[in-house]
Amino acid sequence: MLPDDEVHMSDGPLIPKWIRKIKAQDDLTAAKIDGNTQRQLLALKTVQADGPVFWKQLLKELKIATDGLALIELQGSLANIETALSHDEEARHVAVSFSALLPKQTYTNVFYKPGGSSIRCCPQEGEPVNLRLCLYEGTVRVLAADGRTPMDAELCAQSIVQPMVAKVRA
Repeated sequence: MLPDDEVHMSDGPLIPKWIRKIKAQDDLTAAKIDGNTQRQLLALKTVQADGPVFWKQLLKELKIATDGLALIELQGSLANIETALSHDEEARHVAVSFSALLPKQTYTNVFYKPGGSSIRCCPQEGEPVNLRLCLYEGTVRVLAADGRTPMDAELCAQSIVQPMVAKVRA
């Protein structure tokens, strides 16, 4: 007979301890995967449910930012735009301009489909950017263009407007 740590005596077949350890590890891994899947599903549902709240807050912050540009002698605006792509997608035109002898202006169009997982930003110049919605510390945020930095609505608005300000002031 083998030492006690080598086999498990039960009503079933004899199973070596090392196989039982592998099975226990496999069960633990499966439980972790199930837990991660559940957390991912909960995060997705939260983003879908709370994404529209983030969008509305972002629009408020964009309005505050564009209105505040007068302080630095720039003009800013936030306007609705109609999209031919989809009736359920919301879109805004964010514009920044400098009125002078040689006026400058630029814009970024932002799009969001309620329940969607990202906010699309299409600047006048440069490549479009998808800001992915995520759940960070229990709150819906967007990931910065680097894909790692979570931003609240105020920082997101700043990341949209500040590069336009730099462009028209250059």
